[in-house]
Amino acid sequence: MKTRSSGNPMKIAALALAVSAASSGAWAEGERQYFDIQTDKVGEALKAFAVQSDSEILFAAAVVSNKKTAGLTGEYTEEEALEKILEGTGLEANRTKENVFLVQANPIKKKPLINSNQTSTSPTEIKSSFVEKSKVLEEITVTASKRGAQDLQSLDSSISVLTKEDIENKSLVGMQDYLPTVPGVSLLDLGAGSNILVIRGLATSFAQQPTSSIYLGEIPLGNPTSQVGSDIKLVDIERVEVLRGPQGTLYGSGALSGAVRNIPVAPSLEKIEGNLKAGLSRTDGSGDSNYRTEAAFNLPLIENELALRLVGYHFENAGYVDMVTDQTVEDASARFGAPVDTRGKNLGDSTYTGGRASLLWQPSDKLEMTFIAGTQKVDEDDRVGTINPRLDGYVATRLVGPSNFTEDKQSYINLTVKYDLGWASLTSSSSKSEEEANRGHNRSRDLSTPWPLFGTIEDESDWFVQEIRLASQFSGDLQFVGGLFYEDFQYDRDARLRWTSDPALIPGFLGEPDNVQTVIGSRDFEQQAVFGEVYYNLSEQWQLTLGGRWFDYDRRDVETSSGGLASSPFDVDAGEQDTIYKASLAFTPNEDSLIYAQYSEGFRLGKGQTIPSANICDVNGDGLLDNTDTPLDPGAIMADNTKNFELGTKLTLLDSRVNINATIYRIDWQDLPIRIRSTTELCGRGTSVEVNGGEARSQGLEFETTYFASQDLLLNLSASYTDTELLDDTIGAKGERLLYTPRTNANLGVQYNFELSEYASFLRTDLGYVGDYKTDLAGRRENSGDYVKLALRAGISLKQFDIEVYGTNLTNEDEVVTNFDRWGFRVPPRIVGMDIRYHF
Repeated sequence: MKTRSSGNPMKIAALALAVSAASSGAWAEGERQYFDIQTDKVGEALKAFAVQSDSEILFAAAVVSNKKTAGLTGEYTEEEALEKILEGTGLEANRTKENVFLVQANPIKKKPLINSNQTSTSPTEIKSSFVEKSKVLEEITVTASKRGAQDLQSLDSSISVLTKEDIENKSLVGMQDYLPTVPGVSLLDLGAGSNILVIRGLATSFAQQPTSSIYLGEIPLGNPTSQVGSDIKLVDIERVEVLRGPQGTLYGSGALSGAVRNIPVAPSLEKIEGNLKAGLSRTDGSGDSNYRTEAAFNLPLIENELALRLVGYHFENAGYVDMVTDQTVEDASARFGAPVDTRGKNLGDSTYTGGRASLLWQPSDKLEMTFIAGTQKVDEDDRVGTINPRLDGYVATRLVGPSNFTEDKQSYINLTVKYDLGWASLTSSSSKSEEEANRGHNRSRDLSTPWPLFGTIEDESDWFVQEIRLASQFSGDLQFVGGLFYEDFQYDRDARLRWTSDPALIPGFLGEPDNVQTVIGSRDFEQQAVFGEVYYNLSEQWQLTLGGRWFDYDRRDVETSSGGLASSPFDVDAGEQDTIYKASLAFTPNEDSLIYAQYSEGFRLGKGQTIPSANICDVNGDGLLDNTDTPLDPGAIMADNTKNFELGTKLTLLDSRVNINATIYRIDWQDLPIRIRSTTELCGRGTSVEVNGGEARSQGLEFETTYFASQDLLLNLSASYTDTELLDDTIGAKGERLLYTPRTNANLGVQYNFELSEYASFLRTDLGYVGDYKTDLAGRRENSGDYVKLALRAGISLKQFDIEVYGTNLTNEDEVVTNFDRWGFRVPPRIVGMDIRYHF
């Protein structure tokens, strides 16, 4: 947390934002001119005023943070225009003797350390800061602490933020576009709508439950029982908050290593506005083009009380993978009588279609209700990007059979109610999400020895989450946030595997061709929790945070199976109660520096598991998995947990033109599920049981800096070093690295803003590096990763039109990013395109 001093005129430069055109002032005082300012954000409106009036205006970013305006259209004097923009905000603008407008809050009121979300500044302080002509960094507000909007630089937590401007200027659409270059974060791409998110290296298996959580606003997304997560597209998103480290106290199970929060743009009560966007691009080596359309429309239904915001999008991505042959698949063809599949070129077409509606009702200054409903549908042909890692280039191999496909539909609704009690803010969030997925897999491209098998999986899930929390708004040194949490999750699966070649050639142990394996299962659980954090100012410079979460869950896993590869049926109940904790000590030596030490815990719920067939895995009938001392039915897997020790600093330097955030940490991961496999030939084919008992550690360094080198030149640099290791021999060899996380990743961004024929323009380049990482603990496959991606984007704003051209992966890197022996994914080829946006 930062204490804002009101008596030091040099330090106020860290708060002031200067937008200047010409110090002489082109318009005489009192003369009218035409203004067209179409934004509901006061900060953006003041910038537009400065440009359109050719005048200078100075204001503290924190003062205008979260302030709203109705905008401005028509002829006004400068004073009238500013009065209209600031109407109802509690701010005022005054012209100084130097002909500079100063925007400030009145009356001036200093806030205590734990409430330093906004800062007021005296006129003399602002005047002193005017000597700094270079642009300064705007304050970024986040809501990760669930206590309302707070300055990112004042929070004692390791958080990366992508603003709306970042999303647009970097052409970010999906998770794979931005997460791999966030410090300490990696993303395993499994095709359309399927990703595995790993934060700070906590991953041991492709099949594990998630170790991190993904949200859209208050809505949890994905499947809490499956590591493969959702990829809601970044359309009309205000910002993305990436919270690193265990977030168990506030975000509960699944935030074992962190959380990602996608915050949508909220409806505006003041005016009609919106934008339309169309894009056309071409993927190198593809036979078709990529198309995208996006639309957002804001409509006030009752002035200053009720507003509706509608969002829609459609993406069409062309495939770029060709089917070829190799010796392995030819040998399998001769053995099983199924021809080699070389029928397709440019496979992997996919489409994303989605929409979202947000309704904001604010009947009074104290009550606010927001209802959100949305959906996204993904259709994919032949697993876009799926390749054979054993071969070079974007090629795949398989036997003739049905083609792979993915059909996935997600829908969600949320009602959030906020009521201002004066001394506290009461929030209720009710969310419900549903997902239906239908996937088909030609298994002859999955196995090290291709078999002519085809699998289908039908999944359905239903997830309800209710949270009620209370966040204090005291004026003293003590603050708190606390709440109640409840969730009910239901999941059903129907998975079938059949033989697709000559029935006479099927091996006897596989059973009947139409029923090699059929698995019908469900996973259902309920969880309730009580959580809270208390914040206390020990002094003007020191703050102590203490937090905890008590949770209680009951889960039932049921599965029946038939066919030649049938496993034993099971019906397993799992449940437990426990409490996790958090403690943090923050030191603010001055208003530009924050140093903190933190201890935090995270957890992941336990589960039931598939029991191997006793016919092939317990031949001697002793109740143990053959050639092991592990019971064939070891029962439920209990919750595992993490303990995090973290030291971080946040610095604002050079009169607020540089932010530097750095963190060092160590996470101890305990009670990991251990996968025990039989060494017998038949039972050893992918069959295993799991028990708790593994231990691992992740430790590393994360660094981010943003620097305004000049008025128009912005530099971004981020990097991380992640060192992971197994602490025993229960999962793999002691000392081996964990999966899917590079030791190093880094990103360098350079953006230059300029005017082209009086039109605002920009040029941006991003260079990202992802180091190598393991994809299996046994070391049977080569490491993936170790590649550099270069992106370039340029744009110009022509009044209400924005035109941008871009290129991603300009050097056409084609390194393998996911390796599962005979199938995986490479870095997508070079894409060059253009976007046009109309906003009103």
